[in-house]
Amino acid sequence: MTRCIFFALVSSLALGCGGAQDAGAGEEGIDPARLYPLQEGNVWSYDVDTGIETVLGTFRVVDVQGPRASVEVNGGVETLVYETTPEGIRRPNEEVWVLKRPVQVGARWPAPGGREAEVLSIDARVEVFAGTFEDCVEVREADARQTVTTTYCPDVGPVVLVTEATSEYGGATARVEGKLRAYLLEDAAAE
Repeated sequence: MTRCIFFALVSSLALGCGGAQDAGAGEEGIDPARLYPLQEGNVWSYDVDTGIETVLGTFRVVDVQGPRASVEVNGGVETLVYETTPEGIRRPNEEVWVLKRPVQVGARWPAPGGREAEVLSIDARVEVFAGTFEDCVEVREADARQTVTTTYCPDVGPVVLVTEATSEYGGATARVEGKLRAYLLEDAAAE
């Protein structure tokens, strides 16, 4: 069961330095590539609270070919493919977006799993084991049975991921929360 709950968190992501940072928002909003830096070698680890236990979850960018990046989940249990375009970051085999321009409060777009994404905040402050981050973007993806809220911080990536799902049988709600424990970002200038 714990493994299934963690995969729900992982699929919702369909996924350095702390302190205050200028998000670089302009007319087009914040650059999605700054919110989810997908350079080869980047790694994020999360403390994932399933409501039953806390487990470690990892994401690693294992391959970048042009605009496409492959992100390995938990040492290869699953691989997610993302594509960075001038419009944002999307899942290339679907017409859905992880982050889409303009990244501004109220912006909406089609998200994975048939959900609709909406930017709730562009100035969130987050405190997790990995540090304190400011000027973060909070994105909520929702449909009738599931809500996924991801907080992306500039030049760091996803810092907090929360999935809440309501059972169609009995209406019970399950909540899984992942908080950034540590991360390592490769120097993009070195590529």
